[in-house]
Amino acid sequence: MRIEGTYTCPGTIERAFAALTNADQLARMLPGCERLIQLGPLLPDGAASFQVRAHATPAGSLVTMTATAVAARWPVHLRLELRGRTGSDPITGSGLIDLVAQEGYTLLAYVWDVDAGAIAPERQRAMRETARQYVREVCERLAGILLAEAEQAAGVTPITALRDDKTLEVTTPRGKIVKLPAASGRSPLSPVAAAWMQRAAWMTTGMLIGVSAIGLLMAFGRWLNDHEQ
Repeated sequence: MRIEGTYTCPGTIERAFAALTNADQLARMLPGCERLIQLGPLLPDGAASFQVRAHATPAGSLVTMTATAVAARWPVHLRLELRGRTGSDPITGSGLIDLVAQEGYTLLAYVWDVDAGAIAPERQRAMRETARQYVREVCERLAGILLAEAEQAAGVTPITALRDDKTLEVTTPRGKIVKLPAASGRSPLSPVAAAWMQRAAWMTTGMLIGVSAIGLLMAFGRWLNDHEQ
């Protein structure tokens, strides 16, 4: 089962790499994380090993896993090996994360290959979709952590939504990566920001409707008053 994609985060690649290898920040990034323990100190290249206990979904099975960074080049590359279990099923896998500086932001390019054993194709498809959503949420949480750090360092509130309306072409240790622009009609905001924008639009529409209704009632009242006189 392969999961790959890209995600753009605010901040420098140094800050992004540091967050990806920090136990406290990793625990905040992983949805459903019950426990995350760093096994030994960070190595000079930034690599480390972590033991994780988490639920992939609120009602999902408990996953226990050890993630070991077997190769690292600070601050641009991480390669990890995964070993663990979900319920009674063993899980093994590996992951590659490349970080590329792009105009004040960090482009993450990731590939995860996971072997969940002899699982029925229907269940594998469901697991793949769950895993994609999980990785996406991890990236969004990483972006939130980096954004909070940038706000604190600068003492200002930067733009929280990253535009995704142009093609980026970068070279990593794994070769060339082309990040295509968002599809037409797709919001450039993150799902969280888009949800708040939608709520704000509905609230504004409701206020306009309410003001219009009050105006109509007042006009109708004046009309009745004129006719009674």
